[in-house]
Amino acid sequence: MALGRRPIEIVESGTYQLLMKSESWGRVWLHQVAEVRNGYAFQSKFFSHDSGLPLIRIRDIAKIETENLYSGKLENEFLVKTGDILIGMDGDFKCARWPGNIGLLNQRVCKIIPRTELYLEKFLYLCLQPYLNAINQETSSITVKHLSSRTIEDIPLPLPPLNEQHRIVTKIEELFSELDKGVESLKTAREQLKVYRQALLKHAFEGKLTEEWRKENADKLETAGQILKSIIPVQQPKGGRAATKDKIEGVAGLAVNTPSKPAPDGWAWVPLLNIARQETGHTPSRNHPEYWENGNISWIGISDARTHHGSVINETNQKITQLGLENSSARLLPEGTVCLSRTASVGYVCIMGKDMATSQDFATWSCSELLSPLFLMYALLAEGEEIKRFGRGTTHTTIYFPEIRAINICLPSKAEQKVIVEKLEKALTSVENTVDEIEKQIAKSEVLRQSILKKAFSGQLVPQDPNDEPASVLLERIAREKAETAATPRKSRAAKAAHNV
Repeated sequence: MALGRRPIEIVESGTYQLLMKSESWGRVWLHQVAEVRNGYAFQSKFFSHDSGLPLIRIRDIAKIETENLYSGKLENEFLVKTGDILIGMDGDFKCARWPGNIGLLNQRVCKIIPRTELYLEKFLYLCLQPYLNAINQETSSITVKHLSSRTIEDIPLPLPPLNEQHRIVTKIEELFSELDKGVESLKTAREQLKVYRQALLKHAFEGKLTEEWRKENADKLETAGQILKSIIPVQQPKGGRAATKDKIEGVAGLAVNTPSKPAPDGWAWVPLLNIARQETGHTPSRNHPEYWENGNISWIGISDARTHHGSVINETNQKITQLGLENSSARLLPEGTVCLSRTASVGYVCIMGKDMATSQDFATWSCSELLSPLFLMYALLAEGEEIKRFGRGTTHTTIYFPEIRAINICLPSKAEQKVIVEKLEKALTSVENTVDEIEKQIAKSEVLRQSILKKAFSGQLVPQDPNDEPASVLLERIAREKAETAATPRKSRAAKAAHNV
């Protein structure tokens, strides 16, 4: 970690607009108005999921509940109350008010404790994140960025008159409240669209989406028996692992081993291995640069599948060379191959837009003419989070090959597959467009939030009153109060601090 400039130098550079202030205001060091209290490295042998106080780590500072509880001996100085200001000191340097009940301040999290009534706690909280963002931007790091408590203490906060602080806080809370209501409505709509999307997929593979279409085309469609008779089992690669004996039910169109759900009229449950060649991928050795440098063969990794989840993938982040392909177990798979991430990040699905290779984190299916790759992709998408039930493991879920090779799919005629895909693509495109618009509106609200803060800190959000006590006089009062506190005997200060906790 290396912070190239002191916080005051970052402010004086003029690079960060939210660090600017009104000319009539002053500045005050954070350590003059608040204490920075670092967390403690609690012993892991006292960690629990069942009893004790919440142990607040960096990822927990804005959560009501924490991953771990602590039941060992503790000191009052590390207690955190509801509403306390916390800062994560690694990573993104996020600031939040603790929303939970009494908790414990873990290492690499600090608590900001206001020590004066001359600088409003609410105003202090509003100021902090822009300064932390600027410090984060100025901090170079090879891995994770680290923030020191000394740097936080040296933040030069804006100092408006005390009455103006009150007016600013009141106005910001009013404006932010309206923004929050709007954002909450947008997020609710977004979640409802996610539910609708999964319901749409589920209905598609229960035959409900094309129920009327089947009635209208009953005289033209193959029966389930005819579909089964037309299947010529696909030849699988040698060395395939045995199918699992476990029975796992999916939400709609998939099941591991003998399905118990009845097939829609005209559909048939079919082992996926009978209509698609199942394989996996491989990663050529990273110790051989010649396998990767200037490669021209697209190679799908987890990041590619995440980016292209639920769609056709034509370009990948990494490419391998022909030499890499020939000297590894990687194989060039044909256009139209369906890929499912089965480990690391489980459940991402995409289709190869051209011949490609994949890592070993994927199960792949090259479909016969009886199965549309898009139909299979949407069947896998229909499972959503439920597809993880095909896997094993609590912290690191993996879908193993015995389960993959035991998957059955509920299969309609090729004609109905085409109609289902067309209906889904039309409906899902509409959903995605609406979600995109919601995301834009949420992003706009954040821009507006930053604009409000910029006006507030530049003295333009509320009127300035010439009758207010000048910031220079307020600064003198703060300095005098700080000096008096420093002269107070240590025992008295410690007792007062314990009482405040």
